[in-house]
Amino acid sequence: MTDHTDDYPTRERTVERIVRIRTAEGDYVALAADGGLTLGTADEAERFAIYASRYPQYLPSGGTSDIAFDGAQDVTYALRSLTNGCYLTIQNYADTVDCDGRPAYYRRRGLTYVVTATAPEAFWNERFTLTDQPDGSTLIASHCDDLRDEPDCSAFPMRVTLSGAYIDYGNVAVQRLFLEDAGEGDSAGFAADSAGDVPDSFPHAFTHPGVNLSAAQLTVMRDHVRAHENPWYADYRRLTDTVPNDMSSERYVPTFREGVGRGNPEGSGHIGDWEMSCAAAYFNALRWVVTGERRYAAKVVEIIDGWSTTLRVIDGRDRILGASLATIKLINAAEIVRYFDGGYAGFDDESFARFRTMLRNVIYPVVRDGGAPMNANGNWDVAPMTTLLAIGVATDDRRIFARGVDMYSSRYCNGSIENYLTDWGQSVETARDQAHGQLGIGAMGDTCAIAEHQGVERSQKQQ
Repeated sequence: MTDHTDDYPTRERTVERIVRIRTAEGDYVALAADGGLTLGTADEAERFAIYASRYPQYLPSGGTSDIAFDGAQDVTYALRSLTNGCYLTIQNYADTVDCDGRPAYYRRRGLTYVVTATAPEAFWNERFTLTDQPDGSTLIASHCDDLRDEPDCSAFPMRVTLSGAYIDYGNVAVQRLFLEDAGEGDSAGFAADSAGDVPDSFPHAFTHPGVNLSAAQLTVMRDHVRAHENPWYADYRRLTDTVPNDMSSERYVPTFREGVGRGNPEGSGHIGDWEMSCAAAYFNALRWVVTGERRYAAKVVEIIDGWSTTLRVIDGRDRILGASLATIKLINAAEIVRYFDGGYAGFDDESFARFRTMLRNVIYPVVRDGGAPMNANGNWDVAPMTTLLAIGVATDDRRIFARGVDMYSSRYCNGSIENYLTDWGQSVETARDQAHGQLGIGAMGDTCAIAEHQGVERSQKQQ
C-alpha cells in the first residue's frame, strides 16, 4: 500500500489551523442559522478550520523550479465552519434560481459577491487567498469570477458586517481581519474528518483493472482477436498497422519532460510528447493483452517510469484538458499491465508507487475542480471528472473517486448530467461541431463505465 501521508490530496484535506476571525474594532465573525456570516461577541465567534492547497511544495529542490507558475497554481485556502461543517463560498448552494429556472451560479448583488458558509465540499469557488499584513492582520480575498490562468490575476478582499460578508469586485479596500488561534476542544476529531464522509454505496475496495476496461472485457477482446473473429480482429489490425509514429509498437521512443503545457499561452509547451506517450502506453498495453509478449508490457513500464520520475507540472491555458484527455489512456495502460491476468512482473511495486504519486501530486491538482478555474463548462468539466474517477481507482482513493461521481451528478457543476444535456438531447457542445459534441458524450460514457466497473449504481435518469 502506497503511503499517502504527505502527498497533495492528503495535505489539502488536513487542518492547518483552527481560528476565530476578529475585526480591528474587536468584533468577531459569527455564524447565522442560514450559513450567512455576521458580527458578534467573542463568545459568539465562529471557529473555522483552515485547509491549505500548496501545489508548489511538490516541485523538486524543496519547491523551486525553472517552471513559471500561473495564478491557478498559487497557494489557496479553504475555511470550514466547525458548527455546520460547510465551507466559505461565493457560489450559490441555495434553492434560488435564475430566469431560466437554473440555480444561480453565484450569490451576488450586482458586482458584490455574498460569502456564506454553505458549501458541502471545497471546489474552486471555495478557495481564498490569505495574505499576512505588516500589522498582524490577514487579508482574506477571492478572485470572484476572474480567470486565474495569469501570474498577476487579481483577488479582492472580503469584508464582514452585521448584515453579512461581502466581496466587492474591483474594490481593493481592505478590512483588517485578525486570525486568532482557537484550536481547543474538538479540533482533533474535526481534523480527522476533514474531507467529509464518502457514502457506503461507493467502493470500499476497488476492482482492478477497473477504469475503462474490466478484466472480463479485456479477456473477451483477446479471445476474439486470437480467433481472428471480426470486427475485433479487423480493428486489432488497424491498431497494429495504421497507428502513426510507432505508437502501437515497442519501437516507440518517448520524450520525457519536467513540464508540458497546452493552449495559448502554452506554458511549458510540448504537450504532444505527453499525449503520444499516453497513447503509446495504452496501445502497447492492448497488444500485450492480445499477444502476451513481454516487450509490449516492458514498453508500457518504460513510458510510465520515465514520466513518473520526470514530470512535475502540466501548465498552459488549456492545462485542464492537457491533464485530462491523454492521462486517462496512461491510467488505463497502468491498470492493465499491473492487474490483468496476474499482471506483468516487470511493473513492480516501486514503479507503481511512483506512478500513483505522479497522479496525486501532478495530475490531481490540475483536474480536481473541473473547468471552473477557466470559467469554462462542457467538455472542460466532463474530461477532468472522468480523469478524477480514474485517479481514484488507480490510487485506491475513495474520496477522489467520490469527488468525480459527485461532479457528474451535481446541479452545481456545469458539466454534470443535470446541466450538460438538455431535455431534448442536445449537449452544451452540440452547436459547436460534431467532434466536440461526440467527445463530451464519450467522456460521460467513460465516467459511467468506470462507475459501473466499481459497482456504483446510477439512477434511471442518469443512465
